[in-house]
This record gives sequence, structure tokens and C-alpha cells, in this order.
Amino acid sequence: MGKNYKGLLRYRWIVYASVTSVFFFVYFHRVVPAAMSQTFMKEWSLSGTVLGIMSSLYFLLYAAVQIPAGVLADFVGPKKLIMLSAISMAVGSFLSYIAPTFAILAISRALIGAGAGLIFVPLTKILRYWFRRREFVTMIGLNASISNIGAILASAPLIAFMLLVGWRKVFLYIALITLFLVIANMKFVEDSPEKRAFLRLSNIKSTLQRSWI
Repeated sequence: MGKNYKGLLRYRWIVYASVTSVFFFVYFHRVVPAAMSQTFMKEWSLSGTVLGIMSSLYFLLYAAVQIPAGVLADFVGPKKLIMLSAISMAVGSFLSYIAPTFAILAISRALIGAGAGLIFVPLTKILRYWFRRREFVTMIGLNASISNIGAILASAPLIAFMLLVGWRKVFLYIALITLFLVIANMKFVEDSPEKRAFLRLSNIKSTLQRSWI
């Protein structure tokens, strides 16, 4: 039991890194239009109002999928839903890369918003099984910090990178990174420790649960 417990305590951080890396892009994509606003307005001769409507598609789709996200997390499992979230954001990012028209860019924004809205519920469900109850709130707080780093990187650092490679290639690189995260989640993440041949934390003797790692 002790060996199983120690293996679980190590492996759960791989699970956590995989799912949190996807959530990192939720706040990243939320801030991207602000960093690229002047570029978009120049590219398609947009007014501030039209650009604002396009940016709001992220939030509209994000809000719209919240209830379906809970239902899907229960019926198809959190791992599959996190992968679907990452795929939606990857496809949206790739559409932004190739976007021949502003309409396609708007559609890509909607896809990214839908994908971003799907991840938080399954992420919390996975944390519920892979971490102890007394650690749960701490992990949610850590997750919030990581996601806010995404928002920070989508400001001045993103602008500097965009000036270096161009705004379209920024989205291409984001799409490729997100697809890599799909593979990582497929390979390393499971809905619960039992699916990796670990005991559930609640089934391990409390005397073994006093260490953090």
C-alpha cells in the first residue's frame, strides 16, 4: 500500500500539469484581442465596435457551454471533455492563423470561447479524485495563479513575440502547442487514480496521508 501511495503522490502532479496546461490558455485567449486589437483593426479596417463584438464571442460561447460542460463531465468523463476543450481551442487557433476574412476570425474566436468554457468543470472533478480533500482548495488557488500567468503573457510578451514572427504565426504556434497538450492529456490523464492501478486516496490508511508528496 505504501508503494502504491507514494506512486500516486508522484503521478498526480503529472496529471495536474497536463490538465492545468490546457486551462492556462483560457485566460491567455481571453486577453489576446486586447493585445492584437490594433493589428486586427488595420488588417480588416475594423471599427472599435465591430472588434468589440468579435471579442465578445469568446465570452458568449464561454457562458453558453457551462451547463453542458457539467452534464458532459458526468456522462463522458472529465478526461475526454478536457481533450475536447483543447481540440476546440486548437482548431480555433488554427482558423485564426489561416483566416482569409474577418468572419472566419470571428468564428475562430467563438470556437476558442466554447473550448475554454468546457475545461473548468472537468478539471475540478479530476482534482477531486487525484488530490485529498484538505488539498483541494489549495490546488484550485494554484490553478488560478497559473491561469493568470496566461493573462500576463498575453499582454506585453505576446506583443513582443507578435512583432517578431507576425500575428498569424502566433496563432499557429498556439494551435500546435494545444494539440501537443491534447496528446499529453490522452497519454497521462485518467479520470481517477484507479484507472492507473492506484488506490483512491480515500481508501488509503490515514496514517499514510500525513505527507504532502
